[in-house]
Parts: sequence; C-alpha cells; structure tokens
Amino acid sequence: MLDDRCEVTRAHSCQHPLPAGRRPVGRLPLTRPGRGLGHHQRPSRGQDRPGPTTYTAWVAILEEAERQGQTETLLKQARTDYPHLAPLAAAVSAYTAWAASGRPGGATPASSPVTTEGRTVIHTGGGAYVGGGVTIGPGGAFVGRDQVTTTTSTQGGSLAEFTALLAEIRRSVAQVGLDADTTAALDADLRLVENQANKPAPNKALLLSRLEGAARLLTAAAGAATAVDRLLPAVQQAIAWASQLFR
Repeated sequence: MLDDRCEVTRAHSCQHPLPAGRRPVGRLPLTRPGRGLGHHQRPSRGQDRPGPTTYTAWVAILEEAERQGQTETLLKQARTDYPHLAPLAAAVSAYTAWAASGRPGGATPASSPVTTEGRTVIHTGGGAYVGGGVTIGPGGAFVGRDQVTTTTSTQGGSLAEFTALLAEIRRSVAQVGLDADTTAALDADLRLVENQANKPAPNKALLLSRLEGAARLLTAAAGAATAVDRLLPAVQQAIAWASQLFR
C-alpha cells in the first residue's frame, strides 16, 4: 500500500523522507529545465513538454516509481509524453535489466511484471531491451562486475537513437564519481565512437572495440560508485545497436 504522504501520481513533490539516494517523484511531466525532479509544472498549450532529459535522472525516477509500486503508471504516462526520448529509452533498458538481476547495489526488490500496450514485461533474469521509443521485452544479458557481456535484442535502434544514447552515456560518465583518468579515457572512447558513427563509412571494428573497451573500464570501476552499475547496461545496449547498424 502506498504511503499517503508520498505518491508518484501526486501533483506536488513528495515530502516524506526517503532512503539515502532516493528522489521524490511528481506526476509527469516532472520539471522544467533547471528545476528539481519533484517539481510539478504542466506546460501551456503549444509548448514542448518539459521533463528530465538525462539518462541518470530517468533512472532515479524509475527506481522511485518502482519502490512505490507505480512503475506501470509512470511508464504509461512517459510513453505518451516522451515517445521518442532516447535517454528515457536507455534508462528503461538499463533499469529493467538491473531490477531483473536482483538490483545489485540497491535494497529495493524488483517490481512485478508490468504491462505495456497489451504486452506483459517478464523479468526473466536475463535483462531487457528497448528499441524504437519505449518498447520493452525480455532477452539480453545483464553485465555483472566480473564479466563483459554483449546485450542482444531483437530490435535495433536508429542511427539517431544510437548517437543520442552515446552522447547521453558520455554526459552521465562525468557525473558518477569516477577518477579523472578513467573519466577522460571513457570520454575519449565515446567521442571516437560518435565520430565514427557519423562518417559515411564507419569503421565497425574500431567502433565496437572502443565501446567494448568502455564497458571493460566501467566493469572495473563498478565498485567505486553504485551509479556505474546503471551505466553498464546502457553501454551494452550501444554495443548491440552498433552491431546491427553498421556493416
């Protein structure tokens, strides 16, 4: 049962104290640029819908929604309000894989399966994929701290989604508390991949080697910050998309 002081669908931000690292969630759309996650403002007619635009913000929102048992409600509204937002798609992919694998680094149990557009999302323990907006399905693999595994999916992203995901991962890398050398190395690898992806004839071998190198660096650094655990599946999603997009 939801605490009546702290509800995802409330119009105002939750004032009930949350465990360390948790953030309150308001009714989507959640924020105008520069405002906190829990601040509710509905845009005027004709305006773009405001909302979180980063991968890490969406992961925090999804985590809190699941803690309150409101994952399905949030996904339904997010799919309507932000149907083509790549950071949201990446966050859903990473979060469902993390939840299905027992939420390493977190204490909240995974939610029960949710239904989207008549399809039930089954937490198989093997991860999940997102493609073409917010389409969720079983399959793939979660990356643990002792392995680097390529996530597979039956539906690849577009080049625009791929490059948006890369840019979002690169921005997120700077925010998860890694040491300066690791952050710089990851940034260089991801920039090279972005540049290759936008060439007329990308070098697939080089592109994949840098993405896999980034996954190895994140795997080695996973113990340094819990947030790194949530970035790994996003990098694996980029590897899967790259494998399908480039020849």
